[in-house]
Amino acid sequence: MFQVYCHIHESPVLLSWSRVESMYNSDEGPVIDWHCWCGARGSLIAGVRSEPRRFEPVVMDPPAPPDPDDVATLSTTDDARPLAG
Repeated sequence: MFQVYCHIHESPVLLSWSRVESMYNSDEGPVIDWHCWCGARGSLIAGVRSEPRRFEPVVMDPPAPPDPDDVATLSTTDDARPLAG
């Protein structure tokens, strides 16, 4: 487990190693790219500083299921023709 500062939670968050997306070396030291439980992504630099990554995923709520009372129904008109069959 390791702690990062999540910019969406606006607080420290404890993450498991399953939340690590990549690790690499930079001029400032080792960098861990992490993915928070809320969907935020950031980088922990040299084990000291946590920064949001430049490109954030768009986190959207799934659309609500349609209201059964609001579903359009087919209407029959005088000019409707039956299907050939």
